[in-house]
Amino acid sequence: MENNRILQNNKISHFILRIDFTKDIQIDYKMYENISGSKYATVLSQSISVSLKDEFATFKTELHSNYNVNIDNFEVKKEDFIRYLLSTSTISLKIDSFEKSIIVELQQYKDKSSYMQCLTKVIEKLKALDIEINSQRIGMRYINIFSCSKVSDISKILNPTDAKFVKETVVREGIARSMIVHEYQQGDHLVRVQYGIPNRFYPSVIKNYDIVLDIDVYSGGQQSIDTWEESITQFNHQAYNMFISYIKESFLNTLK
Repeated sequence: MENNRILQNNKISHFILRIDFTKDIQIDYKMYENISGSKYATVLSQSISVSLKDEFATFKTELHSNYNVNIDNFEVKKEDFIRYLLSTSTISLKIDSFEKSIIVELQQYKDKSSYMQCLTKVIEKLKALDIEINSQRIGMRYINIFSCSKVSDISKILNPTDAKFVKETVVREGIARSMIVHEYQQGDHLVRVQYGIPNRFYPSVIKNYDIVLDIDVYSGGQQSIDTWEESITQFNHQAYNMFISYIKESFLNTLK
């Protein structure tokens, strides 16, 4: 069943998986030296990134500052934080101690194993910290780009109904971009679909008819780390089902 979902010739240009931790997570600042000269790190983000760094070709740290201004007394409070960047030629992992998030990005997507192996390792490291860890939001986004040289090509890619919507708008005089947004309630999560002609030459009038199909599956609300993998697998299935509902069947067969 899982193999039926694999599209060997997929047109995914970018894949993003983001997990935002709850704001009350215990990641108190403490001194941590010998990482690119930076002085501050958090227990959580530093523990994950350092323990995983040998599994990535590139390991970088970036020291950032956030400034908060008290409008009553104009006092400026500076907060330093570290952003960790781990990457290979195909995958990147960003761990942000200020936004309290983990982001996995892929430029070459094959199937869910492309990111699940990385995520599983991150979850293992988090569980080893032996602290309560919950997320407040989990999101998965697939951005597909399909080449089209002319308006009539749109009907070869999208299903008849959605192709009609796009074609009716792109032929309007002077139009520079045509994107349609649909949002769906799917149980305890939401799906946002954006599709159409973004026009890479924007704000010039549309001359390039490449189609974008951008599918974002996400959920809010607190979730225990123990449920993350199950939720993400469910999101993957939901994204696939949404994808095939927008694509013409004959074109879908060319992607398998």
